[in-house]
Amino acid sequence: MSSYSKDLTIISVYHNRLSGRLLRLNGEITRRLNPNAKMQWLVGDNTPPGFPVEDKITAEGFTVIPNPHDYKGRGSHQHAGAINLCLSQVTTRFVMSMDSDFYILRPGWIEDILSHMQENNLAFFGVTYHPEEYVKYRYFPSVVCVIIDLSGVRREDIDFAPEHVFAVSGRAVTVNKKTRKKRIFRKRVRHVLAHGFMNGLFRFKRMLDFSARRRLIGSARDTSYAIFRRYGSDQSLGREYVQAVFDPVHDLHLAAMLPLRLNALFERLLPDQLCYVPKRRDAYTPMDFRARGFPDCGGYGWEEYIWKDIPFGIHIRGSKTWKRNQSEDEEFALIRKTLTQFIREN
Repeated sequence: MSSYSKDLTIISVYHNRLSGRLLRLNGEITRRLNPNAKMQWLVGDNTPPGFPVEDKITAEGFTVIPNPHDYKGRGSHQHAGAINLCLSQVTTRFVMSMDSDFYILRPGWIEDILSHMQENNLAFFGVTYHPEEYVKYRYFPSVVCVIIDLSGVRREDIDFAPEHVFAVSGRAVTVNKKTRKKRIFRKRVRHVLAHGFMNGLFRFKRMLDFSARRRLIGSARDTSYAIFRRYGSDQSLGREYVQAVFDPVHDLHLAAMLPLRLNALFERLLPDQLCYVPKRRDAYTPMDFRARGFPDCGGYGWEEYIWKDIPFGIHIRGSKTWKRNQSEDEEFALIRKTLTQFIREN
């Protein structure tokens, strides 16, 4: 491992115009917050054939690595494939996977995090999947933002590829088109019931549905799951995650599905793997940015993360832009304005 330098390599991926714009902004903000940091930034290019040249990322402080593989619409596999392709080119001690729309807000965060990792012998540091995504794994950094110390973890053993397997009645079943159609149909039926006259009865029944809990909670085998499977239970390697801002009592997604206050009492009796809400309280905090005197990013529909009791970062979830009733240009202007405000306040 002595061949690695102590600098940082960041890996990000873009696939369309919006993700490219968000990534360019990320590069600009990161460099403004870390003017003296030594880093390389590798970009996996997943844009389709015929993508407009003017929207391509060419230089701008990035090293672009085109992904030549055709995953035939399997977006998570294509995303992970681009990360793995970039990972094969890494020569620094620290490597970071960061979504193009995840923004770290702290001045000098590169030096702070790398020093923190070395001082505390951490092999992994980053953010978990948001607790609202109860189908994802918990308590371990995710592809959204994870820094790995390659002096303790072999680069060749890191694989971001998803498995796309979920559990049904205790057995593993690979997702296929027919299964997916059934899941979509059931989801629509549940949505109608959750907002119809049977709302209360349905939510109470769902709370007691152990089959659904076993089938859904922690079932996703998406991007970076293989890393969690390999290292999640390895206590010889240090890991740390920052807190997500999450208030299950007011969470709209879960509120449509469960009687939340009653569920909170009910889940005290259940093991973590059967709980929609994480049992480890260090995984999240209900105190959001606004309550701490910072811009209300959660109010814009973005995910907020806290480290050492102050804002760490935000996940825009660019794929959900259209669901927030804003155009791409409107949302992009809001993101830039908010990030600039954070920089001024720091």
